[in-house]
Amino acid sequence: MPVLQDIKDQLRVLPEVYKWTNESGGNFADLLKSHDEIFFIGCGSSYYISLTASRYTSGILKKLSFSLPAGEVILAKEWSVPKLSNPLVVMISRSGETTEVLRAVEIFNGLGVKTAGITLEENSSLVKTVDFPIILPYTEESVVMTKSFTGMLLFLQLTTEMASNLDKEMAYETLFKSLEDEFERFSKEAEEFSDGSHYVFLGTGPYEGIARESALKLQEMSLTTTEAYSTLEYRHGPKSLVEEGVRVVIFGDGEEEKKLANEINQMRGKAILRRKMTNFYEDSFIQVIFSQLLGYNLARRKGVDIENPRNLTKVVKLDDGR
Repeated sequence: MPVLQDIKDQLRVLPEVYKWTNESGGNFADLLKSHDEIFFIGCGSSYYISLTASRYTSGILKKLSFSLPAGEVILAKEWSVPKLSNPLVVMISRSGETTEVLRAVEIFNGLGVKTAGITLEENSSLVKTVDFPIILPYTEESVVMTKSFTGMLLFLQLTTEMASNLDKEMAYETLFKSLEDEFERFSKEAEEFSDGSHYVFLGTGPYEGIARESALKLQEMSLTTTEAYSTLEYRHGPKSLVEEGVRVVIFGDGEEEKKLANEINQMRGKAILRRKMTNFYEDSFIQVIFSQLLGYNLARRKGVDIENPRNLTKVVKLDDGR
């Protein structure tokens, strides 16, 4: 089963990406350091990498950082892309062939903006069209993104910290030492939490991108109704849908998150807190593994063919008639 194998393969791939980035990520870190504003752009899961990475970059580098779906650049550039003095645009695409991403690169290249691209495919169109390509050293077989999401996000987190000269080695060593135990815990909790009919994912800061990717994973893998919000926004309307069968995953375990979880439980829903494994958000790339396993368990319970998700393809390529 490629999907389950790709999820499990993160136990091997993520430490390898960590080592590879520490050895090879210095040039990209210097690129981040040399620009005043940074855009992260992708589609689907790659956009949620962008959202997490932009929040992480803002917090670590204290620079203006934005995330956009590539479609915003194509359809509403004047309304979505501010004029900036020294921007870097980081395009994210697992395949390097996503049509909207390639069109967005053309637009930024035409504006004379410096572009970087992160992908898994060395011979892709993205590598050929950006100024600074990064090709991560592994591949992914499944249609839905799993280890490509976590690996690309880990690369961006690490290079952001390299650019800031922060020493987070101890935090990451701690995460990797506990990775197998956390994976087992995630697996057990995901199985126990796969009894719902409607799922909501909440997160703030870098965790908001993880919440939105989690909702997408369940949609893709198990054809389940999902929602995702910034954590405290859930009180402002969406909680009206809470009833039996609603399951809410909250990334973070502070006092405000605990209060919200209690409210949801009192409304006959069921909430679970994903505890922070580090002092800050270094664990963002790992947190999403719980949701991948939850999507797998839900698909198995519902009898959904996870290897052939409905209406989806591994690469979104359009008839480029513009």
